[in-house]
Amino acid sequence: INEGFSVLSFAVIGSIAGYLFLWFPYWLFKRFKGVVGIGRGDFKLMAALGAWFGITAIPLLVLLSALFGLLAYVVIYNKLQKKVKYIAFGPCISLAGMTYLFLVI
Repeated sequence: INEGFSVLSFAVIGSIAGYLFLWFPYWLFKRFKGVVGIGRGDFKLMAALGAWFGITAIPLLVLLSALFGLLAYVVIYNKLQKKVKYIAFGPCISLAGMTYLFLVI
């Protein structure tokens, strides 16, 4: 890793890992529940972050994304006083990427 960003070999592996890390739960959910649980743009966004930061960042990025998503759901639920069907996960992934960039590197 050079200056906090990935070299080419780690970027390629990180991109593949980032994509598959979200694709596999998507596939399982679709297979067993019969509905789409996550958008395909989220795969691409995580792949881009995996390419940028490398494969070692993927688990922390997914964890941060999930925590930001949970926090967003709690805020929306408390603000609207009703359950929401779904929330967009892309902004949570983006926020996790910015957090990783500014706080971890």
